[in-house]
Amino acid sequence: MTEEYLYIKLSGISASFRIPTLVSGAQLSLTAPSYSTILGMLSYATGKEVTINDTRIGFRYSYESKSMDLEKIHRWGRSNAGSYSYNKTNIRNREVHYFVTLELVLDNTELFDSLDNPSRSITLGRSQDLATIDTVRLVKGKTVEKGELWGTLLPIAIHEDIPASGVFFTLPEYFDYLYGKVRRPMNIRTFIALSQYSTEVEFDNLIALDDTEIQHSTFYIHSWLRKDK
Repeated sequence: MTEEYLYIKLSGISASFRIPTLVSGAQLSLTAPSYSTILGMLSYATGKEVTINDTRIGFRYSYESKSMDLEKIHRWGRSNAGSYSYNKTNIRNREVHYFVTLELVLDNTELFDSLDNPSRSITLGRSQDLATIDTVRLVKGKTVEKGELWGTLLPIAIHEDIPASGVFFTLPEYFDYLYGKVRRPMNIRTFIALSQYSTEVEFDNLIALDDTEIQHSTFYIHSWLRKDK
């Protein structure tokens, strides 16, 4: 069955996606953005919170090079009274990707106007990683059983076969901001991050876009974990 999707292509000079389990020391980057990062990016661009109830997300991320760079950080501390504030600064190494491209596929086509004319500047995770929206358009796509994938995250369960080689990360699907300043990670799952090299993968929820301008048209469209069902 053929359905309509929203395709967005972004590009930027730099990007770095923090690994949640790395608290101190050199900060390596995830090899691809997490789904929570993309939801935050969409929320900032549209000027309203975009949640797992609003859209499903497929993406493909690539970069030309990477290196370590020095970064000034502001530490977040808690006082004896229970309030939070920035209490000191420090310098540490951070892994940064350069000349990056992020392609998004959303099943909510009603976000077209908001992303074609975003309310704020687009960033790739960190505020200094500015990005440009190169393309926003509606495309047709159909379900396929397998296809060429790279630069994305596939959810993995313990009892399932591993569909491709990659790096394993434990990541939240989104964050809950209902309880004040301290956000709560929700729907924590294990993902396999596919490398920058194209690999034929057989997996659920794959679609092929019918658009001659999009090279390598296969994307995985993520299914959110629904604990209430």
